[in-house]
Amino acid sequence: MKDLKITNVRVVDLRFPTSREKIGSDAVNKDPDYSAAYCILETDVGLEGHGLTFTLGRGTELCVGALNYLSHVVRDRSLRSITDDFAGFVFFFDAGVALLFCCFFMTRSPFATSKLMPLSTC
Repeated sequence: MKDLKITNVRVVDLRFPTSREKIGSDAVNKDPDYSAAYCILETDVGLEGHGLTFTLGRGTELCVGALNYLSHVVRDRSLRSITDDFAGFVFFFDAGVALLFCCFFMTRSPFATSKLMPLSTC
């Protein structure tokens, strides 16, 4: 079989207005809108890969933004180039996501201007 090449990444922000009728609400989540960041990997042979991350509404835009930002890593890559060094591929994503959270935290932290946590570390 031909080695698949990922040609495109589509990201969809799905929202379900469950808060209107308090569906899924509890003591902590008073007005959840069940949501998902949905990702579709398209290939050059017509096959697709689908994945999603569920949220309660808050945070979905962060998941969508992260998927859009990181999509360049897989676009135009062969599946074999990913699976041949899958540990390296996963490590790259772990390090990238950790870096994104570090920078996000440090720009909003009261320590951001501190000499202990300079913004330049991101």
